[in-house]
Amino acid sequence: MTQKKVMSLMLMISGFCLTGFIVYGLGYRLNFTHSVPVGLWKLNAGAILREEYVQVEVSEQAWYLLGVEREYYRPGARLLKKVVALEGDLVNYDNLEQIVTVNGKEIPLSEVASQDGMGRSMPLMTFPVRLKSGEAWLASENKRGYDSRYFGPVSLDLLQPAKLLLRM
Repeated sequence: MTQKKVMSLMLMISGFCLTGFIVYGLGYRLNFTHSVPVGLWKLNAGAILREEYVQVEVSEQAWYLLGVEREYYRPGARLLKKVVALEGDLVNYDNLEQIVTVNGKEIPLSEVASQDGMGRSMPLMTFPVRLKSGEAWLASENKRGYDSRYFGPVSLDLLQPAKLLLRM
């Protein structure tokens, strides 16, 4: 390979990296997990709302660290989840239907598993849970997702609104 081709390739790679850095800095995220729809997401400012999506910031909380330890996600990963309950909502587990409910309404794909895909015991929540001020209950759109079914309410301080721009 000639020196000119090497320089051209290096310039192209540098440009790609710089573009990615700028796009990330503007709040765009690519999601390839199945906790929420796969696609291009944009982080927003504003209030956390029921039935909307959020990005969960990196945390030192035990539930986050357990997910890293079990390799559900990489260290430093920011998670995308759906908010299904906020302050005052009652989250319960319907033993007959084997599904999580919020104020009596069933949450799709919310069966609680006793073990993960590797056969390890999953943390068990004690239901019912009445959410306090500053808390949200997060759900995955995947029955095998790691969400509030296993770690309970999450502080609103760790959440940022996110919107799906392009489903892939």
